[in-house]
Amino acid sequence: MAIMKGGRLYGRVGDQLFYVRNGVQCVRSVKKKANNNKPISELRAKQVARMKAVMRFLVPLKSIIYNTCRPYNDRMTGMNRAVQQVLREALVDSEAGPYVDPARVKVSRGGPGDLHLETIQLVDGRLKLQWANDFRVSNHQQLFLLAYNVEQELVQLSEGHPLSDKELEVALQDVILEGTFHLYYYLSDRLSKIYSESKYVGAFLV
Repeated sequence: MAIMKGGRLYGRVGDQLFYVRNGVQCVRSVKKKANNNKPISELRAKQVARMKAVMRFLVPLKSIIYNTCRPYNDRMTGMNRAVQQVLREALVDSEAGPYVDPARVKVSRGGPGDLHLETIQLVDGRLKLQWANDFRVSNHQQLFLLAYNVEQELVQLSEGHPLSDKELEVALQDVILEGTFHLYYYLSDRLSKIYSESKYVGAFLV
């Protein structure tokens, strides 16, 4: 509310604010405060729920996908590229709300990196893989295993293992084994730091 003082207005009238500067009467518009209690639209609420589901899945992986999903042209970050992939390919809309299907997620982006997995065993918390190479292998190529317990929001990434060994054994952390964990693998050249497209091995319930 404005008041008159000395023939001049001071204060607010509607969306106009009156004041005096250097002896001159001035007026400027004042933006109305947003009504934060106004309900968001159904479409907006759906978009928010979808993005929350995507970020809830990806945030525990952020330190990994920063590198493994980063495009060569650096036009976007690894996280942005991962978000894009999950939104397009791995997000499922259900009556209970949106959720991410782990089997469709790519934790690494790049060229082909298929292995012919011959044996996958989980015994006493130790995961053992054996594979045959269907392509020529260099001494620089490495295999990485990634175990992800989505409910616990915990990730375990193995050290790079020489692909030429055709065998890898990893002791999984106890917290990863509490419930269901999802297993992925991807390849990398330790010199060029180029990654392959990740592959989903499956879900394991201990």
